[in-house]
Amino acid sequence: MRRRNMARIQWLFNIINVIALVTSQLTDISIVTSHPEGLEEIVVPMCKNFLPYTHTRLPNSHGHTTQVEVYRHIEHYWSYMDYGCSINFRKFVCAMFLPEYDVSTSRAVGPCKELCSQAKRKCKKVMQQLRSKWPKNWKCNKFKGANSNACLKPWREPNPDRGSVHHLYCSPIRISQCQNLPYHIGSLPNLFLQRNITELQTEFGYYDSLLATGCHAHLRLFLCGTYMPFCVHNANPFTIPCRELCEEVEAACEVHFALLNGGLPWPQKVQCHRFPLAESQERLRCFMPTDQP
Repeated sequence: MRRRNMARIQWLFNIINVIALVTSQLTDISIVTSHPEGLEEIVVPMCKNFLPYTHTRLPNSHGHTTQVEVYRHIEHYWSYMDYGCSINFRKFVCAMFLPEYDVSTSRAVGPCKELCSQAKRKCKKVMQQLRSKWPKNWKCNKFKGANSNACLKPWREPNPDRGSVHHLYCSPIRISQCQNLPYHIGSLPNLFLQRNITELQTEFGYYDSLLATGCHAHLRLFLCGTYMPFCVHNANPFTIPCRELCEEVEAACEVHFALLNGGLPWPQKVQCHRFPLAESQERLRCFMPTDQP
């Protein structure tokens, strides 16, 4: 019993230290903030920095009162956003659950009917191929038309690039936070089938505030190797972090991440079960910080 109490005290002590550290770095870190109108900064990782607005107001029309609830509801669709069946799929899902709020009219600005239709037309078949379905309650005719000027319109879909590369290839790492590492060449597509550098850069920026905490010395190496797996001498063109490194980073940074992002859990994308063990014989090769490139 005494040992259990000591463990609890140590856990509380660690939490207090983390809170003190984050508080001391408020000038460098973006904390979720509330506004007089009840607005809050969007922190859900698959939506933040990808929308033409930065704040929302909860509860939404689905009854979610926190962004943690929203994240839990839409995390299943993150893979379809990455797959890239439509540039409007992410915009539609995020706008539906984290709508922009028009302070002048005191109304939420959700997706237009046309935005829904564009996303559905492009992604419904892909979802079926991946043994999923377009949700029955995502009915496009329930949304306002674009001519109402009170909803988010779709972006123009890019023309298919017939010359685009769809197989694994090595490319110089151009993510700005991943410069000056021992590894300079990365693989695309990555673990999540992402191949667009602009999209990768946008999503990687989500972790800037976490990197600023210094919660783990190898957090940057871990994230870079996850989002753009390293090419090692072209002999191992898809080298990702080992599970042991992931577990170290998560243990050190999970509390910081939650404090910075309104209590959100450690992101689904970097859950450690995705990564192979250092000594395993799994198909994917992994690296530890002590490995030489």
